[in-house]
Amino acid sequence: MSGTEAAATRLTRDTTALVREQVEQLTRELAGTVRDAGAGAVLLAGAGACGLLAVAAAHQTAMRALESMMPRPLAAVTLTVAYGAGAAAMSAAGMKKIKDAADASAEALAENRQDTVASDAPLASDAPFVSGAKVPPGAPS
Repeated sequence: MSGTEAAATRLTRDTTALVREQVEQLTRELAGTVRDAGAGAVLLAGAGACGLLAVAAAHQTAMRALESMMPRPLAAVTLTVAYGAGAAAMSAAGMKKIKDAADASAEALAENRQDTVASDAPLASDAPFVSGAKVPPGAPS
């Protein structure tokens, strides 16, 4: 095998290893952000369930307590506002988790692009590798 063939074989092997390593790293990073997005989705589901359970379990007791202090329509409005505020707070927390996960994914992809562009530089010298190019006399092969 000539020096050029050996160099081409090494270049192919090194490039394959580099691409495989980059894909594995990106897969690990994206898996973490998917877990974070899943946590945000669970928080949103929890917000809905808590809202429903709070209304179903506590509504009658709270309504009776408030009715002893104020007219029935005002008691109903007061409870509605309280339930809505709780659901809004949990919903905002869930959406923040999902946004943070999306931002982390975008950042990981941007870093991978930068690393890939940086690795496009020639490996052994400042001259680009050109397939079939003649090596000048006296140049290392």
